[in-house]
Amino acid sequence: MMLLLALSLITTTHQVDEKQMADAIQTAKDFVTLVDVNDAKKLEKILHPDMVQFAKIGDQLMPFKGSDYVQMVADKKLGG
Repeated sequence: MMLLLALSLITTTHQVDEKQMADAIQTAKDFVTLVDVNDAKKLEKILHPDMVQFAKIGDQLMPFKGSDYVQMVADKKLGG
């Protein structure tokens, strides 16, 4: 789901060429994998610290900055 959302945002904001799309797909895959294996150091390299991501917890959407997200992965509160 996150991969699909990331790709839809990229394709709707501007025109991208094949290399940009391939790079975006690879980055999205890397993101999912790095969260799954709790590799916060590598995750930190691909996320902008001011990036905001939303997670649905119950009925609420909770915003997380990139730096907070990385810390939560490092603390094993996300992923794994």
